[in-house]
Amino acid sequence: MVELKSKDSISTLTDVDLTGLLDGYEIYYDAATAKWKVRAHSTAHINRLKGIIGTFSGFDTNPSSPENMTDENYTTETGEGVKSLAGVNGAIGYISFDMGAAYPVTILPRVNFHRASGDGTIYMYVTGSTDGVSYYDRSTFDAAGTTPDVYRPCDVVTYYGRYIRLVFTTGDVTVNPSVFHVKVAEVMALQLK
Repeated sequence: MVELKSKDSISTLTDVDLTGLLDGYEIYYDAATAKWKVRAHSTAHINRLKGIIGTFSGFDTNPSSPENMTDENYTTETGEGVKSLAGVNGAIGYISFDMGAAYPVTILPRVNFHRASGDGTIYMYVTGSTDGVSYYDRSTFDAAGTTPDVYRPCDVVTYYGRYIRLVFTTGDVTVNPSVFHVKVAEVMALQLK
């Protein structure tokens, strides 16, 4: 346990700026010892994506409510991102997150991706990077179906880095046009202890 020692001039904890130094910890006053102390949060994990708005690229139409991806509410959604491909395989879109620093995290995506018309299979890759330039695949999920309201089961992905990107791409597309939709209920990155 760490104790905060104060001088007479510090009357409240608001006089001390510890921003960013105590991530994952909380400051509390121990009345039994009459001292301020620091301890680990009582919650098991810290969601490093909470409140971070992801950025979209590649979609013809971006999802309309990106703030819903990281609000820790599995019942809210982003709205649909849409991509139309002219009978060829290609990228549907990317959703990128910057956690601000590198952390060991477990990534938990709850994503609905499906084909609205045409043919082909849609793939989602969870990728990560420490520098924001070189991304490495962490896992792959696929869906050939056309069911718009089914969230695909996704494996838990463990990763160390600063940047997380969800990549949506296609395979076996022959029909022009083939239209693909993506919507996200939640993406969490729980810091490992």
